[in-house]
Amino acid sequence: MPFFHLSTLALLLLTPAGVAQEPAPTVTPAIEGAETAELVLPEKPQEPAEAESTAVPEPAVLLEIPAGFENTAAPALATDLLLEIADAQFHAKNPALVAGIRLNLYLKERQDGRASEIGFGLEYMVHPREIIAMEIEDLERGTSVQKGFNGSDYWLTEDDKEKQILSGHEFGKDRESIDEAMDLCSDLMLMLDFRQLEKRNMPRAVLRHEDGRRILVGDLKRQEGSKWRYHLWLATDSLQPHRLEMAREVEVAVPSKVEVEATDSNQEAPSEPILEKVLEYQRFELLHYDAFDGRFVPQWIELFHTPLQDAAELPARILQIRKFAWMSN
Repeated sequence: MPFFHLSTLALLLLTPAGVAQEPAPTVTPAIEGAETAELVLPEKPQEPAEAESTAVPEPAVLLEIPAGFENTAAPALATDLLLEIADAQFHAKNPALVAGIRLNLYLKERQDGRASEIGFGLEYMVHPREIIAMEIEDLERGTSVQKGFNGSDYWLTEDDKEKQILSGHEFGKDRESIDEAMDLCSDLMLMLDFRQLEKRNMPRAVLRHEDGRRILVGDLKRQEGSKWRYHLWLATDSLQPHRLEMAREVEVAVPSKVEVEATDSNQEAPSEPILEKVLEYQRFELLHYDAFDGRFVPQWIELFHTPLQDAAELPARILQIRKFAWMSN
């Protein structure tokens, strides 16, 4: 699945550029069962035997260990740290397993040297199945547009009229944009509910710096099936992560020297492409924590596509959360 771009979001929501200056709409519940009781977290897993906990795989296969950090903890201690991070999100009640989110947000994106902004509302649930409903006011046309996936069908409607099922070939782009929106929401769940990291794959190591900073290391399976290595950064004496790095190796087709020469001489190029492994990298900066619905979450998330060494880079995307609520099965 290609990474989610604002251009496909605009297609998804059918909204003019002027909507970006208006407040995001309030989304009415579109997913059944969203207000029922919360699920109770499973019991904390037992630590492995001492002989197992001493063999810690090298965590720097895809993401290099930053200067000054050392791998000093076994997988059992990494699990303990993740549970501490998840518990620290709550300030008013006991931890509970959430199934989805309902929120209004602004999305700002830089693409091809241009900056765009759009505000919208959405509901997203991942348990027991992945469901999404999105809504925005089209001020130019004076209508409200909704699109989504109900677990079996992709759909579209305007002003709460009868839903149109997007099943034909001509709606392929619409279905693809909804899938990409679900990928975006899946990533948001990672950064708003850190227990998601445990559910998708347990952490495997902790990197420590002599000044007290820590990095939790693990392998993550994203909702659409891709597998990534992650580094979750903690400042000194803090259990609120301020950075999430993710990387994976992907194969891309590159032209060979023979293909280039054939193209230059108008000859027929070989049909077999050459596959080359490249590193796909994403970095999320998690800023301005505040209490939403009983849990501390970052209100401002910045996405970068290059490692920390490029300090002059501007974020490719900014997500600003305005209204927020958790949903349970």
